[in-house]
Amino acid sequence: PKLSNASQEELVDDINLAKAPVILNVYDVGSDPTLKTIARINTPALLTGKGGGVFHGAIEVYGKEYSYGGSRQNITGVFTCHPRKCSMHTYRQSLYLGDCELDPDQIDLVINKMKPEWMAPNYNLLRNNCVFFSKELAIELGVSEIPKWVYNLANV
Repeated sequence: PKLSNASQEELVDDINLAKAPVILNVYDVGSDPTLKTIARINTPALLTGKGGGVFHGAIEVYGKEYSYGGSRQNITGVFTCHPRKCSMHTYRQSLYLGDCELDPDQIDLVINKMKPEWMAPNYNLLRNNCVFFSKELAIELGVSEIPKWVYNLANV
C-alpha cells in the first residue's frame, strides 16, 4: 500500500471506518529547549521538500504508541507510551498509514516477535533507530510504508 493523497475529510472517514487504524506519529528530536534548533532545521527541509530532518518516529495502533530506544542494558528497546505523548521528544504531526485489520492480540504477537530483534544496546542514531523500527513495524502490519522524508537524513 501507498500513502494516500486523500483530502482531510476522506482521511478522517478512512480512520473512522478502519478496524485497526495505524498512524505514524512524528516528533522533533528531544524536548530540551536547546534541541529546538533541530526543529528549526527540520521545518525548512519539510517545507521545501528537500532532504529530511532529524525525527523520532512511533507507530500508534489501538491507543498505544510503539517505538524503539537505546540503552546499555541487555533488554529490548521496544517501548510504549500514550499516543503523541512521548516525553523525550516534541510532537510534530501524524500520518495515517492504513488499516492493518488485526485485533489487539495479533498486534501483541507482532510486537513480541519484534522485541528480540530490536535490543536496546543495538540502537544506532543513524542506522538502527526509532524511525527504522517504525518502518519495519509498518511492514509487519501490512500498511503503507512511512514516507522517506522521515528517515532520509540517515541515507545521506
